[in-house]
Amino acid sequence: MGNGMSEVLKGIFVGNFRDSKDETQLGNNNITHILSIHDNAKPIRPDKEYLCFSADDAPGQNLIQFFSESNNFIHKCRLEGGNVLIHCLAGVSRSVTLTVAYMMTVTDYKWEDCLRAVKTCRTVAHPNFGFQRQLQEYEYSKLAEYKEDIRLKFPEYLPEEDIKKMQALLEKYHQENKDPNQGREPHEGFIYPLPRNAYNIRIKKEKEAREKAEAQGSTGTTESTASATSEDSSENAGMPFADQQD
Repeated sequence: MGNGMSEVLKGIFVGNFRDSKDETQLGNNNITHILSIHDNAKPIRPDKEYLCFSADDAPGQNLIQFFSESNNFIHKCRLEGGNVLIHCLAGVSRSVTLTVAYMMTVTDYKWEDCLRAVKTCRTVAHPNFGFQRQLQEYEYSKLAEYKEDIRLKFPEYLPEEDIKKMQALLEKYHQENKDPNQGREPHEGFIYPLPRNAYNIRIKKEKEAREKAEAQGSTGTTESTASATSEDSSENAGMPFADQQD
């Protein structure tokens, strides 16, 4: 999916599995590091430095656990003058999520704007509903801590160039997505409307449902599971976050 790897910020490219094996693209873009995240991620090329995470493209897959390590890997690569390819299978969901998390960490932009910036460079970018929930949760929980960690580990980093690029990408995004008839932006179908702490709320509900099922036994398991399913269906109606495989 996509037409080759896409440069988002200086030194950061997002792509798919095929791009990670394409010698021409890797050479033309001077890729020195590869961050691979998919079901069977592993180093392939001996001439590249790798960071690999095994992760499903499923809303319940925890990606927040990888953000600190991926942030450091990407940042170190860039400050050393290298270029990193961040890829999953299709270059749509998992890789985009790690990219957005990094952009949030090194700039002051919120997750929605970081996703819009990536979308400007890579139109297929579309993290699933669960990953968007986790980006929002990251913004309210770990982000301040990880920003400070990056600042202390890499004091030589100056964010002005990244901020300038982000401003340009967002300006382009808003221009391209403005409704010419109404003079305003239409509904963004790729960004789900999320209440604050939506990810924590879902996890809490799932935990309560499991505990209730265990307490009630096998009969209660069926009833509580059906109840939890009903709640989720009602809460997430019209949000096909489980349909996409990255």
